[in-house]
Amino acid sequence: ILFDPPESYSLDIEVLPLSEFKSRLKDTVHETQRPFFYMLFVVERGELIHFVDFMERRCVAHDYLLIKPNQIHRFSNQFDWDGWVLIFSAELLLNNSKEEEILYQLPTTFSMSRSLFEACVNHLKSMSTDTELNAPKNELNALLRHQLSSLILRLRLAEGLFDFNLEADSIRNARFNRFRLLLESHFSTEHQVGFYAAELGLSLKTLNRLCLQIANASAKSL
Repeated sequence: ILFDPPESYSLDIEVLPLSEFKSRLKDTVHETQRPFFYMLFVVERGELIHFVDFMERRCVAHDYLLIKPNQIHRFSNQFDWDGWVLIFSAELLLNNSKEEEILYQLPTTFSMSRSLFEACVNHLKSMSTDTELNAPKNELNALLRHQLSSLILRLRLAEGLFDFNLEADSIRNARFNRFRLLLESHFSTEHQVGFYAAELGLSLKTLNRLCLQIANASAKSL
């Protein structure tokens, strides 16, 4: 499933309260899905029960749940929880490798401290309000992308959420995943390896070496 907001919405990032998100799901709420975008749920009250890669996840107030591109997920039968939903395309961060690597390292669920929870909710509310600004689309998208980057970095710096340094293997895997996502979205129109290398901010030689290390195949053959 690709990132596909309503026709009336033309921005790259969606931030909406659960009540609005539920009304959009309609008859698809119980279907098993594999989205090609990120979904971040922040729970303010109640209990969120969700299935991610066939594992049940339970979140209560102050918890978040993160669904990453190509993960299989399904909603449970209950929606007696409230909170916020952040949705954005995987392509949005393809050129921002640091943010992408952080997202790949984030756990699926996490119980936030009160201060982190309040900061994240205020951040999401501010982003939601900004989507309604009467401003040029490109400037609004730029504002939302900066706010998204700030939110990701806030999570990266949160006490207790991260206690690691990105290893070389993790960085290589994250870059290859970005290359794979680019291929899936552009294979019908872009056939030159140079396009993908430029999008990833890599040289042709580096991209080819990366593909050989991960998939034992050249970038061109993939």
